[in-house]
Amino acid sequence: MVRVVAAGLVFLHHLAAIGNLPLTQFAANGREGVPAFFALSGFLVYRPFLYREIAPWPYLRRRFSRVLPALLAAILACALVLSGQLAWLDGVMWTLVIELEFYALLPFIARLSRGHELPVLGGMATLSYVGAQFAPEVDPTVAPLFGPVVFWCFAAGMLVAVAERDLPALTGRAWLLVGIPLAVIAAWVPGVIWTDALPAIATALIIAGSLNIRAKVRWLAFAADASYPWYLWHAPLLAAIAVAYGGFGLVAFGLAGTAIAATLSVAVVEPSIRRLSGVAEGQLLSLYRLLRLGLVRVRSAVLRA
Repeated sequence: MVRVVAAGLVFLHHLAAIGNLPLTQFAANGREGVPAFFALSGFLVYRPFLYREIAPWPYLRRRFSRVLPALLAAILACALVLSGQLAWLDGVMWTLVIELEFYALLPFIARLSRGHELPVLGGMATLSYVGAQFAPEVDPTVAPLFGPVVFWCFAAGMLVAVAERDLPALTGRAWLLVGIPLAVIAAWVPGVIWTDALPAIATALIIAGSLNIRAKVRWLAFAADASYPWYLWHAPLLAAIAVAYGGFGLVAFGLAGTAIAATLSVAVVEPSIRRLSGVAEGQLLSLYRLLRLGLVRVRSAVLRA
């Protein structure tokens, strides 16, 4: 649910900006969905590292296979179909670059903090947040250069994962009574910008309050999976539709177009790309094994001679 709400906030933000629509303060503060995404990623991706040893390369391959197919589809669509809208995709890709930086560094962070997670992650989060307050204002598209100063967003979720394992008594539904109002404040109050801690803290508290909720809603699980391609597709599609439609037409066609694109991405495009990449990877592995076997035999023949 957190992913769906965060994606919706970012959608409202760009809808108001592209269509010049007089939407509510939720639209003005819609970019608060970005630190919410980061905090949720910190919890979900770091959580397995707390319970078992994870080999870096298989882990990175899984993460990249989750991210790259949807991104490749969006880039090709913007280049071939939505001509001229690639800049709007660039406008959201800066967050993806930071996410990939986090994926790459996480195995090292997990190893560094093992056995001392709370003080190490807490200290790193504090340094990161302090650095964010002194980082210069930059164009968001070059913000990945300042990836370390948004680590605190991921750390908010990571610390919840640690609390779930080590301090389960501190988690529970009561946190929803705090987290949800904070999330509303973060999305509504003017002047709350993405470098502020409120959205990430609110997301962390909502996660902590939802840990023991085991309800499984199939459509909501699919919507959560579709939130990532929704995030990639929404701005280019809104910009393309805004050329012909404004007002209600932009809202209606924007929602419908983004929903269709995200659904097709999850259900058709991404699985197809993964299958093709899996076949290619398997062929390369088979070729490698054949070459290795050939070299072994050549070496044996040379030694016998």
